[in-house]
Amino acid sequence: RGTKEYGLLFTGQKCDKMVCYSDADYAGDVSDRRSVSGYAILLRGCAVVWGSSKQKCVALSTTESEYIAAGAAVKEILWLKTLWEELTLEEGRSQPSLFVDNQSAIRLVKNPE
Repeated sequence: RGTKEYGLLFTGQKCDKMVCYSDADYAGDVSDRRSVSGYAILLRGCAVVWGSSKQKCVALSTTESEYIAAGAAVKEILWLKTLWEELTLEEGRSQPSLFVDNQSAIRLVKNPE
């Protein structure tokens, strides 16, 4: 009720680049030591998809927690990218960007061996 006056404002910005930020708190829940993943996906500068949820398993490191969060974000990116391409009929025109704030998780994503 208190937010019915709020909305998303899409400017005349031509950039259709999809940008996603993911993050996690390592073992943030003191009762079960599970981490929480979060992400926000922006399109034309507006957050259009976002979410936060407790991870299903106990991560053993900050890297693992961030890696799990990045994986959840990628699932949403793929879904939104497919929807965007169907709506605009511009398949594969631009690749989404994912930003993760943990260097070890970034290295793991680039080379999972």
